[in-house]
Amino acid sequence: MLPATIQERYFRGDSACDEEELLSWLRDEKRANGPQGLIGFAVSARMNPVLREEIDAIPAEKWQPYSEDSGAVKECAPVEYYPEETAANRYREPLRTVAIRIRKKQQELFADGSGMKHFAVRTNLWDWKPNGYWNGIARRRAPLRRCTTY
Repeated sequence: MLPATIQERYFRGDSACDEEELLSWLRDEKRANGPQGLIGFAVSARMNPVLREEIDAIPAEKWQPYSEDSGAVKECAPVEYYPEETAANRYREPLRTVAIRIRKKQQELFADGSGMKHFAVRTNLWDWKPNGYWNGIARRRAPLRRCTTY
């Protein structure tokens, strides 16, 4: 049990957490057997053909840089991806999906021979920023950069 002084709760997870029962529990602010109120979350989305199509259809001008190092450029963009909801979630605010693209510099390739990788994150945080947001929460400082807005 967390101390009563804890006022904010956040959860992040890999694609194993992109599971309807868990996401429904996190989205339910009146959840049974758990803390009441908002739990902000971001989980890696399981890539599927529909999500991949939506990411591939993102226009070049929508991609915004958020991180760069000597080997790669990382960019993000909003994705118009709204999978079918269960009855319990049908009237809740939809989850936001953000695509992340990593491009190798100088024509280098990833191990699979591609020069680019795509990932996606599903979140209930509409002001979520891929770079620095979780570190900002952990360190109690402002987010470093804003990725995108709708």
